[in-house]
Amino acid sequence: MWQIDLSQIKERVLLVDDDLTLRILLKRYVNAFGLETDLAKNGIEATHLLDKHDYGVVITDMVMPEMDGMELIHHIRKFHPHCDVLVISGHTKLYSFTDLISAGAADFIGKPFAKDELQAKMQRIFRERCLIKDLHHAKAAAEVASQAKSDFIHTISHELRTPMNGILGFSSLLGDMEMEEQYATYTNMIRVSADRLMELVNQILNYTNLETSKQDLHPTTFTLEDLIGNLLTSFQSKLETKALDLQVEIAPDLPKQFSGDAKVLGLIIQNLLDNAIKCTEKGSIIISATCIEQNNTGLTLQLAISDSGCGISEKKHDLIFEAFGHAEPYKTRRQQGSGLGLTICSKLVKLMNGQIWMESKLGEGSTFTFTVKLGLGSRTQEAKVSKKDN
Repeated sequence: MWQIDLSQIKERVLLVDDDLTLRILLKRYVNAFGLETDLAKNGIEATHLLDKHDYGVVITDMVMPEMDGMELIHHIRKFHPHCDVLVISGHTKLYSFTDLISAGAADFIGKPFAKDELQAKMQRIFRERCLIKDLHHAKAAAEVASQAKSDFIHTISHELRTPMNGILGFSSLLGDMEMEEQYATYTNMIRVSADRLMELVNQILNYTNLETSKQDLHPTTFTLEDLIGNLLTSFQSKLETKALDLQVEIAPDLPKQFSGDAKVLGLIIQNLLDNAIKCTEKGSIIISATCIEQNNTGLTLQLAISDSGCGISEKKHDLIFEAFGHAEPYKTRRQQGSGLGLTICSKLVKLMNGQIWMESKLGEGSTFTFTVKLGLGSRTQEAKVSKKDN
């Protein structure tokens, strides 16, 4: 790799110089390296040849009539970005080395030059070309492998749902039957474990969906009260088990109806609420909603989920939104979880053109706050129009 055999390169080289003697000398040198060449006496002639043929490298002088070397470099970078430019010029005071590299030249040789210097510069250009090509192949292979892994996880997560639904269904039926206390306890443990496993499967599925496919929003008209109320129904048993007090505070000046993707917004709130319940053994959880900006077509809604739980060390604040991130090491952490919930929230908030952040102190609880862009529901718009008419 470090020693490139130029004779094995199957790319042509374009030689551009208004001095016939130098063009002939360059042609003799480059042909001796094993490369095929074409000649042009100025930049205009070079652009015509570039439109007709593919060249790997253009070797050009700087001071030429009609179109100089700098103009030619700009033309090549704009219309033939795959082509490298090697400048050979004796007028080094006209353009500095920095000017040439900034314009897009690969390297520079001052006149007069030696054959060995030209060969070394050509080898370096093609060596870098080979390295970049290898990197592209490696990147493509890594992307294919990553996609295959994500597809596998996505498929397995889907397939796990069917047997998990069966386990949940039959454990629920068993729970309704009369049986000895010991067996009732075992049945309840099966149901709790199955619920937890189904939750993990759903989180993995949501995460892989976000990673592997383009997500689009599907706006509907909804009310925030109904959205939060429906979510709280699914968390009722968890809240009762821990005897947690849950408060919902919706600012009175918020519109009654919104237009936006209620499913995505609900998933954000669901993950943050689930996280708050896991981290809180006693005390309360507060969900608050306010408007921080509004116009005739929409608003920025800010929601915050606060808990009185264990809190998060400041050292972990920067890691908490990363995939599989946990506030505590695996061997010592008290809360179960895949570490994907907050990562999913972060991606979904970004999808809804918002931001998410956290305030937390160890032992004093946490507050997760996020914003989303929403439109106004039809009734809200009608009410605004009616109020304006009156």
